[in-house]
Amino acid sequence: MASQTLRSLAGRAKLAFTDAAPVILFFLIAFYSILWLFGVKYIIVVSVLATLFKVRCRKRQTMVKLLSMAAVQLSLAVLAFLAGHWLILCVILNILVPFLLVFLQSTQFNQKGYFTSAMGFVFFQLNPVAVSEFGRFLCAMTYGLLLLAGALLIYSRGRERDVDYGLERRGLEVLAGHLSAWAAGEENAEAGELLSIQRALCKQVEQSRGISYAVKREGQIHYMAALLFQRSAYFLTVLRENGIGEEEKRFLLRLCAFLREFNGCWPGTGTKAGADGEENGSRALRENGEELARDAGMREDGIGRFGEQTVSLLLTLLSRLEQRDLPLAAVRRRSGEKGRPLAWILQRFRPDTFEMRFSLRLSSVLTLGFLFSRLSGCNHAYWFVLNAFLLLQPMYEDSAFRLKNRFIGTVAGCTLLYFALPLFPGVQGHFALASVIVAFMYCTLPGTWQQAVFSTAFSITLASLAMQETMAMELRLVYVGLATVFVLAVNRFFFPTSMRGQFQDNIRALFHMQHSYLRIFVASLHVPLDYGAVRDGLVRFQLIYEQVEEYLQAHLPAPEQADYRRLLELFWKMSSEMEQILFLTAARKREIGDTAALEHFSSLCSYVIQEAGNMVCVRMRQEPVTARAVPVSAQVEGAPYLSALLKKYSQDVSALYRLALNHKK
Repeated sequence: MASQTLRSLAGRAKLAFTDAAPVILFFLIAFYSILWLFGVKYIIVVSVLATLFKVRCRKRQTMVKLLSMAAVQLSLAVLAFLAGHWLILCVILNILVPFLLVFLQSTQFNQKGYFTSAMGFVFFQLNPVAVSEFGRFLCAMTYGLLLLAGALLIYSRGRERDVDYGLERRGLEVLAGHLSAWAAGEENAEAGELLSIQRALCKQVEQSRGISYAVKREGQIHYMAALLFQRSAYFLTVLRENGIGEEEKRFLLRLCAFLREFNGCWPGTGTKAGADGEENGSRALRENGEELARDAGMREDGIGRFGEQTVSLLLTLLSRLEQRDLPLAAVRRRSGEKGRPLAWILQRFRPDTFEMRFSLRLSSVLTLGFLFSRLSGCNHAYWFVLNAFLLLQPMYEDSAFRLKNRFIGTVAGCTLLYFALPLFPGVQGHFALASVIVAFMYCTLPGTWQQAVFSTAFSITLASLAMQETMAMELRLVYVGLATVFVLAVNRFFFPTSMRGQFQDNIRALFHMQHSYLRIFVASLHVPLDYGAVRDGLVRFQLIYEQVEEYLQAHLPAPEQADYRRLLELFWKMSSEMEQILFLTAARKREIGDTAALEHFSSLCSYVIQEAGNMVCVRMRQEPVTARAVPVSAQVEGAPYLSALLKKYSQDVSALYRLALNHKK
């Protein structure tokens, strides 16, 4: 038993070292080269560079991305230099810069997006260089960034030369399997894998956004695939409720054949849809798809509408693949994609949003921390703000976890170094010990007590070159203790964010999104449909859905999960139905005669959703809704499928209200 445990530990240690080896090697090369070329005062740069390498080394590298990274880091270095020399700028910049970094680089779905940039801004202020040495500091930064860019290009060579569409291929394969099973009369499986793939694609859409909040080319392709899989999952639920006839089975087999044919058009799978001079395969695929879409359009049932929507969406997706080599600006003009940086920021500029609350908390911690460091005059006072920055996390629970681990790790690190440091005398011995400690540090997980042990030991090893080691240990313990108390107080009393609070905000957001869909529906009766708003709504819904589901599994007992899971199921059906309603309304706008009846239908649904939200949620945002006490009709002449979707949506709204009544009891 003991030998098995040792082998397991040895295997995990080997895996951790293999994974961390590139980061360790980069850190040591950068550390000793900057130490030799520029001096010990500039080695603070290395920690920032190593973190950037760790975050970016497994991502696709382009010259534009590398230049953007270098420009951001150099700009932050200049701002940190200014903040380090003038007190008024220290206050202003430590309020504004962290605030902007959180708003521009973080969301509730990517909560740590700010960290690498904020780390550079904070670390460059810890021990500011003199004005006369600013040029040398910029040279050290430039050298470090060139070294980082070279290391990233070398390490990523041969990795991800093209965008990976593996999720799309797998999704089409799963969908074809479901449809062929239905055609054979064997289908009884849930569409769980299809929905998991859809949510993963929505994450990629969110990650593809630039600073303008515009979805990039690859993100548009991911979105269309996610939209296809959402419609498909909804269609499978309808099939399970209604069944299927023999003639419909034959049509599904044709659709399956087209899906499998399309799955060969992705880059790297043979057809090369976007390559010049190799368009024969995609042309034949397009002709087959157009014929299948025409046949589907002649049907009046739900299978016909699903087939027509599916094939049309895949043909649009094929066009995007054929534009892979066009400049990004040309693709955006063709797709109508627009950036909305101001609207995106203003939408989150409210005191109840995650971004606003955390950015205020981060700005206050850094401002007060650096004021203490500057005004107290205490020895190594910057250790206080350094630890406060590392301990402050977006969520209270994560921060509490780090507070405990940081203090335990600091005590253990000081104890370890008390016995180990005398074994490595002299400057060379200290640097040799620091190199070994760094290797262990990067093999551990950030935020754990083990990582705190080695980061503490590394800092004290270098600090002991300039002061007596026991004094360094005492100061480290004092500053970590002060930072722990300070961050605990800020997290508790100043714009707190917790997982429980975020869960409640997410439930409120799910209700609010239905109001938004209904407003878009009413607007689309009179003006062109805002496809970007529909896309953003779908992506946001899926990401919120996943966060709610994760919270339920981790924090609520099974009996308390039932109502919320039923709530999620209803919201998913309503969002799937409304998405199709919006597109069908936009396509058949000229055929809709009585828009007033549909506006009344929307108002009544919004009123019922508002009442349900008031029963389920605390501090529910009140929507400006009105409902007239007159009969409501969801029938659209000449559009039976649209009428059926409106009827299903109204039934789901009623089910939502009944669920809210039970929840209130």
